[in-house]
Amino acid sequence: MADMRCFKERHDQRQLWTPANCYGDTGAASGTVLTNIVTQGFTRGWLQSPVLMFCSDDHGSCGAMVLEKG
Repeated sequence: MADMRCFKERHDQRQLWTPANCYGDTGAASGTVLTNIVTQGFTRGWLQSPVLMFCSDDHGSCGAMVLEKG
């Protein structure tokens, strides 16, 4: 996992967080788990919008989406 710093402006508040830090390997359910975590983060106020979430499997397929509160 890499946090790339190729943005126009640097934002010190940008956070890189992975559920593996707290929940372990969620496997094929990682997309659903991340979506629910982001939704709870918006609802409870500990995540700021927008949030980039991404997941991949062991064989190369991957997906990403930006979720915004609104």
